[in-house]
Amino acid sequence: RRVIASATVAVVLIAALSTIAFGPQIWGAFLHSIPVTTQIVLADGHAGWNKLQSVYGFVRWVGGSDRAAWSSQITIIVGACAVLIALWRSNAPFALKAAALATATMLATPYCYIYDFPVLAIALAFMWRARVFDAVERWVVGFICFCIAGFVFLGAPIALAGTLITAALVARRVAESLAEPRDVALQRA
Repeated sequence: RRVIASATVAVVLIAALSTIAFGPQIWGAFLHSIPVTTQIVLADGHAGWNKLQSVYGFVRWVGGSDRAAWSSQITIIVGACAVLIALWRSNAPFALKAAALATATMLATPYCYIYDFPVLAIALAFMWRARVFDAVERWVVGFICFCIAGFVFLGAPIALAGTLITAALVARRVAESLAEPRDVALQRA
């Protein structure tokens, strides 16, 4: 609750300071820029489909239509929300719930660029907190890093693969934790 309250206070203060510094007309300009940006970046792809590291960007990169890309993105969003609701109602450790939330955040946004990927470090850190990575997971984490860094050299939306692999790693951990006897799971939480 303190986190939500702190975030709310921060947003209100930043909004108030922005309004004081630039005037109230900035909010109208911001609202006007949303559809323009959506048209330029998503529908028209002026930034380049290979740079969008999202499901939407991948579908457009392989030649899919705007409608197919949005359908895919919305399917991922709905699926991620359903999984998160079920996970947060489960007995899974908090660290795995937080890792899933960070990973789902990356999957949910159609505007996912390479500079957004430090969010996956949060997911990996929470997984580490739940349990130190085993030998297989260390290799998987290395491959996730390769996918993210590989975008720079390949120019393809392969960082999305890093997000999907992170989601699979979180799912593996959650399945393991839910399969454990109740007292062992409580000791780890």
